[in-house]
Amino acid sequence: MRGTARHAADAAAGQATPSGRSAIASMAERVVKPELVGRVARRLDRDGETVAEVVDGFLDEVYAALKGGDSVSLRGFGSFYVRAERDSWVFKFNPSQRLRALFGWSSTYRGPL
Repeated sequence: MRGTARHAADAAAGQATPSGRSAIASMAERVVKPELVGRVARRLDRDGETVAEVVDGFLDEVYAALKGGDSVSLRGFGSFYVRAERDSWVFKFNPSQRLRALFGWSSTYRGPL
């Protein structure tokens, strides 16, 4: 089994991932917004205040698009969309092929995870 396919299969089976945590354990934990901002700031070597402003602006725009009935597609991650139902709106997320492959779901993705 290729490395990426094996990793996806291990993750799907709840076995240890390269971070040392099982995929199931990882799903039970949360990365809250301040932690996400800190991680992005470190990755990009930027100050947390600027990254927080960008994250807030990004989320505001995603919210506004969905509120307006538009979909939001993030290449390599997935698409968020809303669909009008009879008496309500339904929120949907369609993961990218890369994200599907990461969790061992049916995927055509063959690149790095």
